[in-house]
Formats: sequence, C-alpha cells, structure tokens
Amino acid sequence: MLSIVSGSGQTSFGLNGVYGITNESFTSLNSFEYNISNYSVIKDWGFSFTYGGEFASSVTSNLYQVTAAKTFGSHFISLRYTPGYQKEFIFKSGEAIPYNNTEPITLESKFQYKEPFGLGYSYSVNKEFSIGLNLRYFKQDFTNESVTAIFSDTIYFVRETELDNSDLWKTDIGVVWKPSERLTFNLGSINLITFGSEITTEDNSDFEIRTEKAVFAGINYSPVNDLNLHLSLETNNSFLGGMSYLFDFNKNKIGFSVSAFHDKEQEPFIAGIIPAAVFTSKYLDLSLTYIKYFSDRNNSGSYYDFKENGISNIINNKYSYDKLLLTTNIKLNTLVEQRVKFLGVEINQNIYPALNDKYLDNPIATAQVVNLTNERIDVKPVMVINGISEEKLQSHIISILPYDTSEVNYYAVISESYAGVNPEITYANFYLLTVNDDFDD
Repeated sequence: MLSIVSGSGQTSFGLNGVYGITNESFTSLNSFEYNISNYSVIKDWGFSFTYGGEFASSVTSNLYQVTAAKTFGSHFISLRYTPGYQKEFIFKSGEAIPYNNTEPITLESKFQYKEPFGLGYSYSVNKEFSIGLNLRYFKQDFTNESVTAIFSDTIYFVRETELDNSDLWKTDIGVVWKPSERLTFNLGSINLITFGSEITTEDNSDFEIRTEKAVFAGINYSPVNDLNLHLSLETNNSFLGGMSYLFDFNKNKIGFSVSAFHDKEQEPFIAGIIPAAVFTSKYLDLSLTYIKYFSDRNNSGSYYDFKENGISNIINNKYSYDKLLLTTNIKLNTLVEQRVKFLGVEINQNIYPALNDKYLDNPIATAQVVNLTNERIDVKPVMVINGISEEKLQSHIISILPYDTSEVNYYAVISESYAGVNPEITYANFYLLTVNDDFDD
C-alpha cells in the first residue's frame, strides 16, 4: 500500500504561472524549469518569493522558493533557495508481525525527495542572442524498516531502520534567440549532465529520480502588444502551451495567463490547466496561480508501479496535488539607466533674435529619438543656445511608445534682455529629459 504525505515541490513548468520568454520578470526569476538558459530581463537586482497551499486530503501551506538575482553588464546570476521543493512517499509493507499480546508491528518504507537550491548564469551576447546554464542540487533519502528475531528463553523481535541517501546534481544549458521583438526561440537540454553520490543499497536504486536525457524547445510570439502566445515541446513527448494578455492600468498592467500541459506519465492526455492572474509595475510583479490536475489525486498507488516507473519530477507527476500559489517579484534598479537616445538632429533654420515670434510656432530643430525601454516614456526636449539663452528652453512634452522612434521638435524663446546687435556665430546644445530633471541624452 502507498500513502503520500502532503508536501510541496517543483514542476517542470515552474510555479510562476506566466511561461515562456517575455518582457516580464517572471521570465528571469524562479524559472529554471522553462528558462533553461537563465535568460534575463532584470536590469539590476531582482528578488522573488512564492508562497502557497496544496490541496491534498488536508490543505497544507509552505514557502516554496526564495530567489535573488543580479545583472552585471552582460552577465546575469541567480540563486534559488527552495525549502518547499520536496515530496515524501510512504509504503506500508502489508505484513504484520505479532509482538507478545500487543499490537502487531507494521513495517514501512519512506522515500523523500528534495531540491534545496539551484544556481543560474547567462551571458547576453547581443540584443538577439543569450546563452546560459543552470545547476540544481537534489537530495534523496530512503528509510526502510525490518524486523530481526533474537532467540533466547524468549523470542524477541527488534525493529531496525536502514537509512540510505544520495546527492544528485543536474546541469543544463540553453540558448535564446530573438530575431525580432515579437518572436523568440528558446532551446535547451534536459538532464544533460548528472552526477552525485551512489545509493549504497542496490534495492533503493529503483527509486532514484529518473534522469533520462531530452531536449527542450520553446517559441514565443506576440502578434500585438501585451499579447503573448507560447509553446514548449520536449522530446520525451511532453508539452505545455498557452497565452497571456496584459491591460494598461494607470501606469501599471493587470492581466491573465492560462496554460495547459501534457505529460506522458500522466492521464488524461491534457493532464491539467494553469490559470493565473497577473499584476506588473515598475518595481513589483505579482501572479496568483492555480495548478489544476484533471485526474483524481487522492487514491493510493501501487508499490510495484512506483518501483517500475518512479518519478522524473518531484512534484509534476501522477501523485501531485492541485495548488494555489502567490509569487511576488521585486525589481530594484540602483543604476543610472539611459532610457532614450538621439538618432540624429536636423537644424531647420537659422536664429535671428529680431524674429523672436517666428520660433514659437516653427521649430528651429527636429530630432529623431528612440525609446530604449519596454514602457511608454514622456520626453521633455530642452535646448540651451550659447550666448543667447542662459536658461534651458523647454519645448512641448511628447510621449514615445516602447522601442518606438519619434520626431521631437525644439522651439526657441529669445529673452527680451538679449542685447546682441551684431551677427555672431554660436551653437546650441540639445537635451532630452525623462522622469526627472537629469539629462537622459
């Protein structure tokens, strides 16, 4: 007989609820399962926490993971601590050994699987290519009970416990290619390199985590802004696909994500669905995710079936329970970031102080400006004309959409105190201001 102690753990599709390679922080934080290359959209520091409950025979709650990540130029490093990534199975032998006139002794075997932590690294080659890897540590503990008979004037039965354990390390590599802002390809390995300590008891080797090698391939397509379609395929005959959409909400975004998945080890063909509610802002992202399996998860299983098939993922297997999870991502930026950039400035006309009124309606210069970020930016054009204006001359504010290019006009106001009577050669400095009064370009 097999009974399952309610635990918490990892799924092959992660716990964020927002999958694939997107511009949201869920891509970079706590995403080793579907972002094998550790691709990052984090500009400086990122932190992630996932807390939730599992709906077994009783509801249990746990802190699933804590992630810290940092970007150093083109390099990105993340560390994930996962106290809740674990699962325990208890097998009862079905044999009862009588002991004097007391209750019979029933023997048990326990198999516990954990993933304590993982590390990730990626290198951004350019705007189109990123390569990286992750290293994850697993711990397996096996406990088996047996009874030894001691013969003397009286027969004694002694319960003995045999402990066995194994450490497992897994390393995978991946690459992300973005031929355009709307299309992304993601390719990675599954169980490329595995190594660790060996099980000392041969019988327990049948219960180790399965580590068959496979290849992961993903595609993300965004036909319009804020709509993301994703599909992930594995050569072990598993896949996950879905969509997400975000709506503007003041300067933030709210939306939803929904995905369905197939696992060759689970029934039915579509094993479950994963809807999520999403909130994103400049510094904080939230996702409330529900993992729903379509088969009955409250039945006992067979010892021999478990021995024959085992598990390849700690939590996303046919013994997994439904879950409700809240993920909180915090993004901190301590760097001075250039948000807009000049592509060129064209001088439209010469400046004649006597024709001051003319420059109120007709720009003296027009600049081509590109938004370097994934958010809409309000730009203040500012100009200083040497020898004519001592103060900054500000023109009309203009909004530029994410990654868009726009024309920005510069208008001049000549001070009445200007006393120049003879023609002179001078020059003008053109600036762009974004959120504050610090020059951005």
